[in-house]
Amino acid sequence: MNTNKSFAAAAVAAALVLGSGVVAMAADTPTPSPTTSVTSTPTPAPTNSKGLTKAQRQALLAKYRADLAAWQVQKDAWTQAAQPILDAYKAALATAKATRDAALAKLPAMPVKPANPFSHND
Repeated sequence: MNTNKSFAAAAVAAALVLGSGVVAMAADTPTPSPTTSVTSTPTPAPTNSKGLTKAQRQALLAKYRADLAAWQVQKDAWTQAAQPILDAYKAALATAKATRDAALAKLPAMPVKPANPFSHND
């Protein structure tokens, strides 16, 4: 029975050795290089800022600045409207924390954990 296992192991080892030799020989063969496509399209020339004239760019920039100023006014109004809500939330949170701390202070002290006699942390 051991003889059959020995032959099987030898056959597997021989296949591994011969298989790696074949792979090594195959890696030495040159691979063909890919051919380039003749029908490639040329890249377009870069345009300045989407092909707009100077006057168009200045008009777009002025519109952006006006929109940004209007947004800032709306944001400030929203912040002023939200401030009382945020203040009420912060006050309620402070009250809840104070209530929690007072309730925990009324509890007896935490009991001491007993030491493990078999622990190596002496």
